Amino acid sequence: MITAFINTRGFLEIRADADSRDDLKAIYADERNGGYPKAEGEICEALHDQWELVPPEALAALTSAPIFVASEYVLHYCGTDAATPTIDDGATAYWFPNYQIIDPWQHLAEHGAVEFDRAVEG
Repeated sequence: MITAFINTRGFLEIRADADSRDDLKAIYADERNGGYPKAEGEICEALHDQWELVPPEALAALTSAPIFVASEYVLHYCGTDAATPTIDDGATAYWFPNYQIIDPWQHLAEHGAVEFDRAVEG
């Protein structure tokens, strides 16, 4: 099982139990059909009821880092671009700033947990 919650430090913490960690490791071992995109898809599917992975452009963020927002704040298919969700006011975004150095999903597979920093509005 993959779960997510706001931890005592204010970060979004994603955890994977032993079975899910094994599944993620198997995804990374599959060089033809696995890797980062498939792992990310599995995690997003597991967290979809509570957390949504949103494209940076939905928040006008100048990054390629993975960003999560609570599902209740994500309004799909609004506006002119149906591929980019609209994020409701009051949403807090959580991102993984070291995405170019550390693969967050591989880290989750290896360690059982990964933290996403709370984004600061700027």
